[in-house]
Amino acid sequence: MPFSFPLQDLADWLHQNGYYQACNVPAFTTQRVCPVQNVRFERRLQSGLPLPLGAHSHPSRFLGQLSPDCQNLYRVFYLHEPGDLDRTWPGLADSQYALWQISPLWTMAGTRYIVSSIPQRSPGEFVYLGDDSGLLIEASWRWLGGRGQGRVADLCCGCGVVGLSLPEGFTEVVGLDANPTALRLAEVNHQLNHPGLPCSFVLSDMWQAGRGLFDYVVGNPPALPVGSDLLYAYGGEDPASLTLRAIEGLGDMLAPGGKCLLLSFSVRDRLWQQLQQRLSADFSLEYEPRKRLIMTDPQLGWMEHVWIRIVRDHRGRRIRKPMSWLNWASQWSLPWLQAEPPPQRCYAGSQRSSQP
Repeated sequence: MPFSFPLQDLADWLHQNGYYQACNVPAFTTQRVCPVQNVRFERRLQSGLPLPLGAHSHPSRFLGQLSPDCQNLYRVFYLHEPGDLDRTWPGLADSQYALWQISPLWTMAGTRYIVSSIPQRSPGEFVYLGDDSGLLIEASWRWLGGRGQGRVADLCCGCGVVGLSLPEGFTEVVGLDANPTALRLAEVNHQLNHPGLPCSFVLSDMWQAGRGLFDYVVGNPPALPVGSDLLYAYGGEDPASLTLRAIEGLGDMLAPGGKCLLLSFSVRDRLWQQLQQRLSADFSLEYEPRKRLIMTDPQLGWMEHVWIRIVRDHRGRRIRKPMSWLNWASQWSLPWLQAEPPPQRCYAGSQRSSQP
């Protein structure tokens, strides 16, 4: 455990200071809050080029809706700015600066305070938390009908946010990740938010340490660059390789009638073609592109962000749905899903616009 204080004291302190109010505050996707907005911005950073104005952090127009105590916590733990903390939390924050990010999250399961990493500040390996987690939580609630059953495997679980925010009814949640820091934070978030839920977080290279059959598998295997480190070299290695490894293990790990929901990225239609070849007739597949990212590498052109839904129903159906333009982000997801208008719309030259 990275912290030496009772986690219930932290939860009570955040709640008493009204930090739950920040669940409804939109925020820009920034290099400080959410390290990657898209691959084009990442490549500009790597080449030393400036980012567009909308990619930088600006004070939120919505901060005035928060109480002063909540504003202070939001600036310290979410925007990573200096603030006035009325007590010292060993290992979590010093007198002014947070060492870890705390994201307020409202889900159908209730309020969550999720601890994750701050780039270049948090110790240990970096633990990413982005809007993909909110999307997976929402989609899981819809697909499961608001009720769980059996065992869950949270693949590449990171800080554990998805597994800890699923519907009630599951008998066990098992988080698998190859990052030891992520597993320690997942256990912190478990004790901070839902200590009564049967959970275990296991160091595992994909399915390596998985045991038994699972009725629901959910995950967002890393496939995009984070910070200044490329997890996969585009053009040389398929960014969906971890996703394919996850799917290859379903034959041994997914129970009959079980469901699997993954988010991944695909260079053009490569992943769709690979899935059709690798999935046996035991599994039905639904493949739905969510959005496209324009790539700066002319050999790639664009990349799709896709939903992958798999059911072990022995029917072997293959469905490729067209890209939906419906915005699935709802009001109860992670704050940065509801982005403010870019600053270009709020500023006229150097003068602040009077329009909201």
